[in-house]
Amino acid sequence: MRDLRPCGEVSRAKTRGGPLLRYSSDPKNSHMRLPLFSLLVLLVLAGGFRVGPALAQADEEFHFDCEPTRLYRGDTLTVNFLSPHDDADLAISNTDNQMMFVSFKRYPGDKVDPAIPQAAFGKMKQVRLATASARGSAMEPWVGGKDAAILKPPQLIFTITGNYDGIVGRHLQSPNGGIDVCNAYYYDYPRRRNKR
Repeated sequence: MRDLRPCGEVSRAKTRGGPLLRYSSDPKNSHMRLPLFSLLVLLVLAGGFRVGPALAQADEEFHFDCEPTRLYRGDTLTVNFLSPHDDADLAISNTDNQMMFVSFKRYPGDKVDPAIPQAAFGKMKQVRLATASARGSAMEPWVGGKDAAILKPPQLIFTITGNYDGIVGRHLQSPNGGIDVCNAYYYDYPRRRNKR
């Protein structure tokens, strides 16, 4: 049973879904959830901001996972793709949050080719990166006014103990590229072997 107040009165009531803000200028259409109201306020405040592709294109979500989530020097990081990823880029973000590109669309200013060509990467169900030898191209700092950042020659990806993120998305070299992420923690020393 609904609790409707006289015109113009605001009230809060507890419901199964949480607090409910009710404004009863029209008693038949007076219910608005408080979280929805908060979202509306944020949208109004952000009205002047540009919505980039990462927010505007929800259909670009990629489903994948990284295993194992704990890696040691000499282990192999396996990235398993559970959805299509044509025209996507693959990068690993290192402990300094520097993106190391493994597969990418090559731009005219790029000095290097990808370790995995983008056309081949789009057809792969799995990518295996050996921690001892996997290389990626670091991105030079992005300069305003350019369409994409330039990539440097490949270097080792896994070099320091810490968090590493597998990143898949379209146009990762662009400041507006949307991304999906999986996480792994890397130890820069060999895995201890159990003695029998």
